[in-house]
Amino acid sequence: MSPALLGERHARAVLFLAVALTAAGLLAALQLPVSLFPTVSFPRVQILADVGDRPADRMMVEVTRVLEEAVNTVPGLVNVRSVTSRGSCDISLNFRWGLNMDTTLVLVEGAINQIRCTLPSGAQIRVRRMDPTVFPVIAYSLTGPSTDPVALRDLALYHLRPLLVQVPGVAQVVVLGGQVREYAVDAEPDRLLAHGVSLAEVREAVARTNQISSVGRLEQDYQLYLVVATGQYPDLDAIRHTVVKTVDGTPITVGDVARVGPSLEPQWVRVTANGEPAVLVNVYQQREGSTVAIAGGIAAALAAYQPKLPPAVSLAKYYDQSELILSSMHNVRDSILVGILLGVLVLFGFLRHGRVTAIAAASVPVSIGATLLVLRACGQSLNIMTLGGMAASVGLILDDAIVVIENVMRHVHAGSAERAGAVERAVSEMTLPLVASSLCSIVVHAPLAFLTGVTGAFFAPLSLTVVAALTASFLFSLFIVPPLATRLLGADEADTADQTRAGRLARGYGRVMERVLERPALVLAVVLLCSVGSWGVYRQLESGFLPEMDEGAFVLDYFTLPGASLEETSATLARVERILRDTPEVGTYSLRTGLQLGGGVTEPNQGDFLVKLRPGRRRPIGDVMDGVRRAIESGVPGIQVAFAQLMEDLIGDLTAVPQPVEIKIFGDDLARAQTTARRVAVELRQVAGVVDIFDGIRVAGPTMNVVVNAERAGRFGLAARDVDQVIGTALAGRADTDVLVGEKLVGVRVRYAGAGRANEHDLLAARLPAGGGDSVPLGAIADIRVEPGTTEIARENLKQMVAVTARIEGSDLGGTVARIQRRLAQTVRIPPDQDVVYGGLYREQQTSFRGLLVVLGAAVALVFLVLLFAFESYRAPVVILVIDAMSLLGVLGLLWLTGTPLNVSSFMGMIMIVGIVAENAVFLIFYIERFRRDGDDLTGALVRAGRTRARPIVMTTLAAVLTLMPLALGIGAGAQMQKPLAIAVIGGFSLSVPLLLFCLPPLYALGQRPGGTTSR
Repeated sequence: MSPALLGERHARAVLFLAVALTAAGLLAALQLPVSLFPTVSFPRVQILADVGDRPADRMMVEVTRVLEEAVNTVPGLVNVRSVTSRGSCDISLNFRWGLNMDTTLVLVEGAINQIRCTLPSGAQIRVRRMDPTVFPVIAYSLTGPSTDPVALRDLALYHLRPLLVQVPGVAQVVVLGGQVREYAVDAEPDRLLAHGVSLAEVREAVARTNQISSVGRLEQDYQLYLVVATGQYPDLDAIRHTVVKTVDGTPITVGDVARVGPSLEPQWVRVTANGEPAVLVNVYQQREGSTVAIAGGIAAALAAYQPKLPPAVSLAKYYDQSELILSSMHNVRDSILVGILLGVLVLFGFLRHGRVTAIAAASVPVSIGATLLVLRACGQSLNIMTLGGMAASVGLILDDAIVVIENVMRHVHAGSAERAGAVERAVSEMTLPLVASSLCSIVVHAPLAFLTGVTGAFFAPLSLTVVAALTASFLFSLFIVPPLATRLLGADEADTADQTRAGRLARGYGRVMERVLERPALVLAVVLLCSVGSWGVYRQLESGFLPEMDEGAFVLDYFTLPGASLEETSATLARVERILRDTPEVGTYSLRTGLQLGGGVTEPNQGDFLVKLRPGRRRPIGDVMDGVRRAIESGVPGIQVAFAQLMEDLIGDLTAVPQPVEIKIFGDDLARAQTTARRVAVELRQVAGVVDIFDGIRVAGPTMNVVVNAERAGRFGLAARDVDQVIGTALAGRADTDVLVGEKLVGVRVRYAGAGRANEHDLLAARLPAGGGDSVPLGAIADIRVEPGTTEIARENLKQMVAVTARIEGSDLGGTVARIQRRLAQTVRIPPDQDVVYGGLYREQQTSFRGLLVVLGAAVALVFLVLLFAFESYRAPVVILVIDAMSLLGVLGLLWLTGTPLNVSSFMGMIMIVGIVAENAVFLIFYIERFRRDGDDLTGALVRAGRTRARPIVMTTLAAVLTLMPLALGIGAGAQMQKPLAIAVIGGFSLSVPLLLFCLPPLYALGQRPGGTTSR
């Protein structure tokens, strides 16, 4: 049974299904999670190890190398990269795409647990799976100039955090900044000496006394009692009265040798918001959460809590990813709606009747509704990739309906049968070519399922969306158009069809076509010209990775002078803050010192700003960043900065390649590798468009070595271990116990009085307990040697390296790296024992382009296979693919004319063009063969087929181009991501019209006899 008869026989059910699909799609859209990008499982695991203040070289040998070798056995591991600093290391594990990362995370943790006993005591290991949820989606700042920073932090921890974690979709709420209350036991060295008490004894007495433990259970008076032995401190007086030891029957208490009172936990980080000390409340979402829904829930919760805030405290939102998401969604949504409107206007202009146009236009809501249901079933979200796929599909959706309706109208106009019979015959006639043409547009997306990396992860949802929309459009055209046409079309549409189909244009086309067929050499020359032109334009094109978007926010990473104290770093940053406040586009900003937005190894002289720009009309974000960069470079000495938009920074961190340009220098001799890195960095400054250059040599700051003389220490019965314990307590103190105050634990820190202001002289005067109850100053058994700062140690795949990095401003990625490679080849001599490898986003770009080329080849092969099945001839597939290849000139040419780089988005448009052009070519060759079977000679069939298809080809192309035009204009952040794809499709689609109408017929005629049949 033909699709038309099936649709007509069950017309009521089919039409009800169309309405139901549309309604169900709208309902699914309300339930789909909304995010900026698709949910991507990045194959990366990060290991963060903290072992106190161990030197970097020992840290690398004792911790980093041990961890690297342990995890190297985990299946699927591709790359191991580490950075080792003083007392900490950051190890990045990159795995093969497609692995189950939950299982992989368990395997990594298991490998670490097997060697944990070999690590230094006190080593803290944190393992986390890297995905977009490791970055906050919404962040608030709490400020109050007159509010105690401890109270400010407690407000965030014990009031706001419990409130916000209840919002559906929230994974965790992290509080940064403020101060932590503790009790300090400040031991006086003179009083300790006078009473014969050591600092270690005070610390042990406090920790030993403040204990609570369960000793068992007791059954008495028909009740079961829990028996608890407790010596917990109820107040500060209890700490003062703690007995340290007894001398000649006289107890010596903590109060005899130390001052006890409230204090603050030592802080090596600082957080501000808009220049004021602040507490930051960062909200992280669950993997399957909806950012927009979370933002709405948090806003409602905070609005209800607002009256409970202390009057002096201000709660402000300084970052909200949902704003960018909603802006992107609205921009892409508007592009879809405007595109649909323009497409419908084109149809009405050609068809000249409202009911005919309505039938074609009805395919859009039905197809999009079905697509939304598919996205819901596949666990996808509404994001700029899936919405972009819908926007790119609108023209193709209309294309299928137009083809069927145009043929139906021709048959109705012929009047050879009743209307129902004419509709049935018209649809049956188009079934086979419609199947073949739709498959051509669908199969080009199949190879993307095998594409890995960021490109595959981001563009697979777009391809799924396009495939779902095209499949729904195909089914609509076959099963829903016939009953609609039977009920809505009448004699007036037939007259209109006659008026629009006939005319001078068709006759003029016939005359031109006859002359073209007489000059096949001219057509071959056009083929050659298109090929040469495509190659020439390709050589002129700039290249990039992902399209650039104006997100309205950026991250400013900074490094001050090596070893700079927190106070010195803050003084330098105050000048940077002044520059930000003087920049009119800057709305709000937050500052982290000693911390980073994404975590990782961070020293007190480094951190980042998160800067949010004001909404509304302003300079492009690239110009704003460049202006701030120039102001800092000229007005703030002693600081190094790097700029990136937030999503760019996020993707870079998730792929472990945060910089576009990365030149990795491998060598066993670290000093010589660093010399090469410095020369490379100097040469990069001579390359136009290269900014934020970093030579990869990061100094962790000076080290003060306390060198214990074993012989002198032995005279007092001491060893280096005793020095470690005493000096550690003397400098920062030790908080070995805590006191329960309300719902929080307050630490009790034992230290020397004035330890926070201690200098080298105070350190040498610190006394250590010796035998017989005596004590000895540290200077009697040890010397202090100050060493300059040590550099962080970077390694990749167990090999030592120095990575020179840079960003690009005002230039393209591929061209800039090519200029860098040429300059370095001419100016920098690489020693034989060193290797240079280019990484960063450039490496990701090259990997993605190679993958996309394979996808393009596979798409061509699949289209060729579909065409072979459709025509049972090699001639038709070869000719169609030649037209496809010629259409690439339109793709590349429009990219070049609009200054759009060749990136993964425009590459996707190129792949789509292969199917789109083949789709139109199928119908043209189908008519050629049909007219030849009807008795026309070859020339007559070619001309007649061209005249028959001219109007629908022009109509569908114009409709598709106009539906993509809002996306191609790139108005708004979301549209910017799909702008290169839209431009590529428009360019290829537009050039395909003259190629199909004037080049395909003569190419198809080559080698055929004028009156012969198709060659097989």
